[in-house]
Amino acid sequence: MTYEALRDRIEQVCEEESVDAAEIFCIPEHASEEKIRQVEEYLGVRLPDSYRWFLASYGSGGMETFDFFGIEDSGEDAASHTVVYATEAYRKKGMDHALVVIQDLGDYVRCIDTGRRDGNNESPIVNWSCHDNGGIVDESDSFLHYFWEILEDYIS
Repeated sequence: MTYEALRDRIEQVCEEESVDAAEIFCIPEHASEEKIRQVEEYLGVRLPDSYRWFLASYGSGGMETFDFFGIEDSGEDAASHTVVYATEAYRKKGMDHALVVIQDLGDYVRCIDTGRRDGNNESPIVNWSCHDNGGIVDESDSFLHYFWEILEDYIS
């Protein structure tokens, strides 16, 4: 799995759905490494490479099953970005500070567990719920693989 393969798959899904990627993602005009660093600093974490790639390439957004919190160009302050806002809100509910919220799915949130990292600078995707005594359930080994899996599920 490569970033280019995922980008091609995203383009294919957009074409099949007759939608332009710019309509469903907040694609940043300037892929700002500085904005990503500000988010990391604000949250006190180091984001995995695949999610950093997503932020730089697509910003935030998506369709139905692959709508992700992220960085929006209009945000002047790191706290205004959806990934920061959602993460801070769930930290107030007792979520571990190593978790970064990428999707709110109602009864639980899907997060990147930045407290765990493999040799490729990737972190697993997990589910967390304040209704489940803060239990964590592993979902995927990386954001890249998770995004690919949900695109495949969306298509089939």
